[in-house]
Amino acid sequence: MATIGSRLEIASHYARNGQFTNASREYEAVAASLCVPGEPRDAKALDGLVHISAETAGMDSVPHAIADLQSPVHDALLSCFGREIVEGSSHFIGFQWPGTTKIWVVSYHARERQVLDECSLPVGRGRMFVLAATETGVVASPMSDLVRARLSYLLAHIGWSGVEDASRLYMQHQILLGTGASALLAAAQPIHLALAIQPDNAWASGRLGETYRRIANGWPGYGDTLFDPEPRVTNYVLALLYYQRSIDLEPDAPGAFWVHAHLGAAIVNVRAFAGVVHKPQSPALDALLDAWFPGSAPDEAYRLLTRKGQGSLILAQRRAGNYYPWAQDYYGATLTFAGFDVTEQDLAVDAFALALFNVVAATHLQPSMAKFEFEPGELYVNDFLQYGLLAFWLRMPIRAWALTRNGMGRMFQFDFLPGVQALQGFQLLVDISAGITAHELPFVPNERLIALLNSEIGADFSVGGVAIPEVPIVDTTALIGFIDEVVVRVGRPTIAPAMSSVAPLDTNIEMSLIQAYFVFKDFESILERLGGDTTQVSMCMGRIADRLGFEALGEGWDPTVDSRHELLGVMMSGKPTHKMTTHIRPRSP
Repeated sequence: MATIGSRLEIASHYARNGQFTNASREYEAVAASLCVPGEPRDAKALDGLVHISAETAGMDSVPHAIADLQSPVHDALLSCFGREIVEGSSHFIGFQWPGTTKIWVVSYHARERQVLDECSLPVGRGRMFVLAATETGVVASPMSDLVRARLSYLLAHIGWSGVEDASRLYMQHQILLGTGASALLAAAQPIHLALAIQPDNAWASGRLGETYRRIANGWPGYGDTLFDPEPRVTNYVLALLYYQRSIDLEPDAPGAFWVHAHLGAAIVNVRAFAGVVHKPQSPALDALLDAWFPGSAPDEAYRLLTRKGQGSLILAQRRAGNYYPWAQDYYGATLTFAGFDVTEQDLAVDAFALALFNVVAATHLQPSMAKFEFEPGELYVNDFLQYGLLAFWLRMPIRAWALTRNGMGRMFQFDFLPGVQALQGFQLLVDISAGITAHELPFVPNERLIALLNSEIGADFSVGGVAIPEVPIVDTTALIGFIDEVVVRVGRPTIAPAMSSVAPLDTNIEMSLIQAYFVFKDFESILERLGGDTTQVSMCMGRIADRLGFEALGEGWDPTVDSRHELLGVMMSGKPTHKMTTHIRPRSP
């Protein structure tokens, strides 16, 4: 017969090799072997509990205030053990012991709000009881500290195995589908229970943080609309609170470096998804910043948050002997944000260069990251396009154009709707030219630089039948013609296969269509400013809206605030905007 130690080793082996369903079964088997309630305590008084079902006291139960609870479990325990069991308690949780059918755990404990109403953590030790249905009645006994610690450990690992399984089921190309968020929340319930009975379980707190980070990274999001940033930011804040709780509990634990790395990653994700340059308007994030950096002005607190993430990523790398490519990749992202915080262009260039070196080094150390190097929400998997965008932000149009042009000739394997990546590259080229024609970007041709950066691609280069010149298009009429040609030759053929009502939609196609809508909306805005005809591009937008349904785009959503042209204007004017995205992807470890 397998011992507890051997079963735990088998479960760990399964988890290390990605067999999370088998790991969960082993953890449940260990839990079942622990449930020995002990001697009966007033079994007659508890006789009425024999028929309590998993639905009555199950793992889906929401904690109830004691004063409002009318439960046979509560009444029987009061009569059996006295009212002292509820002293100092405000919450009651009942759930079935994992791996069993007739044994339950009842927890009385207090909870304390952590910055957000959505995040309250158990405080103190609470009182735990084990109930076991027998032929003659119900055996009830207080739970010992040893059993409490073991059960918390097992529940946390059962829950994390479920989260990993759900992540695999609902992830497509490293993106969590929005529909998978509820599955992850359900799978994580045992982790919540682990913390309810053992509040100082640092491992459980860290994994719960990672669960919320994955949900926040999901596309198109978790909530009523795709583009309401607050539900996403709230989940990031929850993740950060649980990560920080884990670090506070066990700052020197062997696995603390993992928590530090993911805390830093969550901060990068907040900036990538919610506010690249300025702090987004978010009550949840405001509450976190007020708690972590009291007295700091909003933008300064936002910079301090980024520095905190950078410090956590540095610490994670040092504790891993400076061999932690995943954390190094995210550290490179923090250097990108640092480039936005300096006013001197030379320093910004240096920061972006150092960011690039770290990303390249990280992907060299762990080549499997190369395929998923940048943010899937923006669908960039091309270094040239990424750094063409950075040069655009730095007001270097010649470099931005040349890097983007090079990227158009070197596209990686692309797992989304064919043509969308090229369409995005054309969007960046159009935005560069539009910035020059509007006199928002300086344009000083440098023949030597142009020849050098275009040396391999050459002068005669086209994508999708659209010729891409070696330098930005500075003539208004020519730019209008270029946009029209992109829409007709690249845009319409890209979305056409998904327009038929008989063609099934999946999340990859929906994401691609939404991204194409962003591009077309940007084109429409620029054409209107240039005096061009918007008929073709508006038709493409209308077809996407009809295919996805108005609800899919979100009532009141204005995608113009997310265009690169708008971002450029915001950066120049210093005005804040509620949502700006970068192309640094939410990587998965």
